Amino acid sequence: MTMAAPLTSIDLFSGAWAGWTVGFGWAGIRTVAAAEACSWRRRQYARRFPEVRLYHDVRAVDAGLLARDGIAQPDIVCGSPPCKDASVANTKGRGVDGAETGKFFDYIRTVGSLRPRWCVAENNPGLGNRGLHRVEAALAAEGYTVWVVDLGANDVGAPHRRRRLFIIGVRSDVAAALADAHGVAGDAGQGLAAQRPEKRREPQARAGADADPDRVGELEPEGAFREVGGRACHASSDDDAAHAAGVERQVGSGEKLSPGTRAVSTLAGDFASCWSHWVEGPPALDDVDDGLSKGDRRHWIAAVGDGVLPQLTSAVGRTIIRAEALIDGRV
Repeated sequence: MTMAAPLTSIDLFSGAWAGWTVGFGWAGIRTVAAAEACSWRRRQYARRFPEVRLYHDVRAVDAGLLARDGIAQPDIVCGSPPCKDASVANTKGRGVDGAETGKFFDYIRTVGSLRPRWCVAENNPGLGNRGLHRVEAALAAEGYTVWVVDLGANDVGAPHRRRRLFIIGVRSDVAAALADAHGVAGDAGQGLAAQRPEKRREPQARAGADADPDRVGELEPEGAFREVGGRACHASSDDDAAHAAGVERQVGSGEKLSPGTRAVSTLAGDFASCWSHWVEGPPALDDVDDGLSKGDRRHWIAAVGDGVLPQLTSAVGRTIIRAEALIDGRV
């Protein structure tokens, strides 16, 4: 069997936590460049990934810049634009019209310049009614077929939800090749979807397990899958069902958003395999043995808070690798 060369990616809005770079690395995708505006986050990223070309301004990243730096066209552009204006915790957030979340359009401009085979972005579920349709339309105008999927930390075995929207775009010619190979890309409703795990781990633990971090893997997977708007989602309570219904109302396109694990499943493989990386712990952000200073502690907490989970980006990465293998006839 012929082995394909590793896919390459550029990580925009990388942050210090570098969830896309880490997760894609687990999947076997090589990050060749990244961009991050915050100097502190950039410094931490550079310490962890000295081999990655690091830029300070997403707006400067285009095909010309990469060519001058000897970086070939990447297969994937990934990133997590700021979610401050999309977050449901920000009741006055203006979504993509806001100064921060509006940087989504810088991401899309970079996608348009680099023309990668795939583009993937992650953001807060609040984006669903704060400009998601405009993001989809802008990517479509650049020639990408787009799927939006709702995934959370508990989809990969964590004892908390942390729901996020993943916007997955595939260039039109690649989408056509994928449709010819497997009939996947021709139906936006199925997209990178099909089968879901029978149950998802929820944050309700058996007695005693919640107090013992060594027993976190023993969390009882409770709840059942329900159909919301004709689509599958997981709901262990009325609150979860309301969340799923709310997401459907926010997006307004029941065919494009699949709450829970319907997306990125048969192509990605076993979600549970992501669990092995769950307890690796945070990176060493500072060389302080006895704790962090007040200023560093504030930066560290911020870096954790704005990081996308690498367990989820790894699943997305494996989805893309599987799709490329289908196109190449390697599976």
